[in-house]
Parts: sequence; structure tokens; C-alpha cells
Amino acid sequence: MKKVLLILLSEGLIGLIYSGCKKDEETGDPNNGNGINPGTVTDIDGNTYKAVKIGDQVWMAENLKTTRYNDGTDIDNDTSGYYTTGEKSGAGTFSALFYFEASTSKLCPKGWHIPSRDEWKALVGFVAHDNSGEYGNHEGTALKAKTGWSENGNGTDVYGFAARAAGAYNPDSGRVVGIGDGGYWIANENAHAGPWLRHAYYNKHNFLESTGGFKFGYSVRCMKDE
Repeated sequence: MKKVLLILLSEGLIGLIYSGCKKDEETGDPNNGNGINPGTVTDIDGNTYKAVKIGDQVWMAENLKTTRYNDGTDIDNDTSGYYTTGEKSGAGTFSALFYFEASTSKLCPKGWHIPSRDEWKALVGFVAHDNSGEYGNHEGTALKAKTGWSENGNGTDVYGFAARAAGAYNPDSGRVVGIGDGGYWIANENAHAGPWLRHAYYNKHNFLESTGGFKFGYSVRCMKDE
């Protein structure tokens, strides 16, 4: 069995294998009808996660946390993944961070995938109400969770996306940095020097795009296949 390194962290991730959405009745969240709850999804490890519909897209409403690919293969922590387990005081959620190398088509549950840059752009554009996907002044606040961000930098979470400030794993220090300060989510494309990311900060209102390092660990949100 491959050895998986477990280290204490915080904040939200949950990985899943799609065992079929439990067909809950679709109900609007208390957010002026922006978010719709399309049910739940369960991963290969038996973790069950909420999903949320935003515009035409269905997203996991929690970060991915899995120790196996959706074919049952263990993720090798030494080369492909970095895992954290634990609980941050007051957060009540668990976290996992992944190297870009781990973000293959098998990482998300079957029937789900890691979003592309364009799919992230569509999400941000929908929240911006102008379909720009660019750097507006409220998208981060609208997508961030209501708890867990530093210095009262919490969001309004009007869409039920509940973006968490899980930080990132820094291979140089061997530590998770930025817990509470920022959240970083992988796109399924790289920019040669590193993966494309979407990120949010406690002291900013937007939901930015940047690039990161291949051997840094980041959060993953899965999106349902169309």
C-alpha cells in the first residue's frame, strides 16, 4: 500500500467518487434564488458532499478530499498529492491540498471534472452579472464562505459556493501557509511555469486568476459534467 502523508491543517476539502447524485428536491437557497441545491454526491471513500447550481453549472459546494483516484488507485503522496487532515477551530471542515500532477481526469468523481479556465471564467462572469470573468469588485465576497477568513474578511456566500481559506502547501518550507488568508483552486490547464489558479483573499473582494507552482498544494473544486 502506498504511504500517504497526513498532516494537520484546516478548512475545507472533500473528495468524492460519483456514486450517483441523491436526487434531493431542488430548492433555492436563501440568496434571492441565485443558488439551487441539486443534491449530494458521495466519493469512493464514502464522504458525501453538497452540490450547488450556479448559472448553468453545477459545482461541488465543498473542496475535494480524497486519497484515491476514481478508479480506486491510491494517490501517491510523494509524487502526486499532498493531504491534510484536521480541523481549524470554528471552521468545522476538513481540508486536503493537491499537487497539479494529481489533478488528472481521475481525481474528481466519475461524472465530474476539474474545471477549465473558461469554466472558472464563466462562474466568475455569472457572479459579476456581466459574463466578463474578469476582476470585478465583489465576486470574491459573493463566493467566500461566511466563516473562516482572517480579520473578518468573510464572504456573504450568496450562491452557496462556500469558498474556504485553506491556504496552500509550500514545498520549500514543508508547511501549509496562508490558512485563513487565502484560498487557491486549480484549473485543469497549466501556463508552462505552473498551473492556472483562481484565488480569493481575506482582504479583497474579487476572485482573481493567477499561476502557481507545480509542486505547491492547492484546493480542488469539481464541476459536474454537462
